[in-house]
Amino acid sequence: MSTSSFFARASLVASLGLGGLASSGCDDTFTLDNARARLTWLTVIPQLDTDTAAVHFWLQDLEGDSVDVTLAWVAPGGATTQLKQVAPAHPLTGTVTRDAIGDLNGQEHRVVWDLSGVPTGQGHLVLTSNSTPTDAAELDTWLSPNFDPRDGLEPAVRWEFSP
Repeated sequence: MSTSSFFARASLVASLGLGGLASSGCDDTFTLDNARARLTWLTVIPQLDTDTAAVHFWLQDLEGDSVDVTLAWVAPGGATTQLKQVAPAHPLTGTVTRDAIGDLNGQEHRVVWDLSGVPTGQGHLVLTSNSTPTDAAELDTWLSPNFDPRDGLEPAVRWEFSP
């Protein structure tokens, strides 16, 4: 890694308040722990003349690691179902973030949600990510505001990061 690349990443870590992720000892060596991926934006756009909606979400991972993602819908009565995607479906295992290293918005991803069978009314999306695939306990979960998927969730909702 070049010196300028190292300092650019160190500056990004410091600007996000993630300096506590580094631990140092008396021997002047340190270990930088893997930062967790985070959702930065989410929007849902109903598609005209179809029973589908485009779900756009932006993920950021400081190291550019791939992230496993699940998307689920919590209906007005509380029933939770995984999003049924329209083929060809976008894979949500190993979702890439490396093309947006250094971009505070993260990398955009789009899936097309099949709304047939989804009850009408207010509910919310649940996005779960695992940026450390070797540790299933390292899950992060985000809940969208309540909305009706046939009306969409616009403009995009920004998730504020608090370390």
